Amino acid sequence: MDNQKIKMAVAVAETFDTVAADYDCHALRFFGNAAQRMVEQLALRGDERVLDVACGTGQLAIRLAEAVPDGSVLGVDLSAGMLQQAHRRAAAQSVVNIDFQHADVDELSLEKNTFDAISSSFGLFFFPDIHASVRRLSSGLKANGRLIFSSFSSDAFAPMSEMLVTELKKYAIEAPTASWRRLDSEASHRELLQSTGFTHLKTELHPCGYYLESVDAWWDVLWNAGYRGLLMQLSETDLATFRTEHLAQVAELMDERGLWLDIDVLFSLGVCRV
Repeated sequence: MDNQKIKMAVAVAETFDTVAADYDCHALRFFGNAAQRMVEQLALRGDERVLDVACGTGQLAIRLAEAVPDGSVLGVDLSAGMLQQAHRRAAAQSVVNIDFQHADVDELSLEKNTFDAISSSFGLFFFPDIHASVRRLSSGLKANGRLIFSSFSSDAFAPMSEMLVTELKKYAIEAPTASWRRLDSEASHRELLQSTGFTHLKTELHPCGYYLESVDAWWDVLWNAGYRGLLMQLSETDLATFRTEHLAQVAELMDERGLWLDIDVLFSLGVCRV
């Protein structure tokens, strides 16, 4: 792995190690909703062997293991902190047909014709070279094995995310383009699958949004996921001021039902060419 890829991998691992303890908070429940939809789309028989890439806290991997009582699931992630939460979740739910491995998937030793399906919930867009990674993953699939993955659509988190970026500029913090923007359209999903050797493509846009009960719940979304890295660039004093100012702006968007968190999720499924 070259130095640039190593730096990116370290940065991703550090980010998710930091947020791991509260990643499954109520405000971020769209992760569980999306995971359940992915299991439904795979329609597993129950005896498959599945690899879950960038498995995080195990939201998807554990649901998959429950769907394959006569099979098994391997969850792989860069973040030791996220995997610690995944182990706890699996133990608490008495799920035993699952293993977790702390590894960079691009460095993982994959035997050919091993897995019936490979999944990745909001994970592929973190790979430096998504196409190369997917081609490599496909080598581990059996004939007619399937790949399923999800990402956010282009309007996810709007308009609050745009308000956040604008407010951060006042503190001389320029937010980089979010990684998930690399896979935020049906066209980008289909191009990825077609160019990496998958057929029988199916792409679906599924609403996973809901009302947050307060602006503090929006802060939970920011603080307990990928946005924290941006916020931590602020000093302790500036962070407190920023939070007050940003949440005051966001409060103007609330109605009698709460604050709408717009989360439309793209799911795509493809079959590996024989």
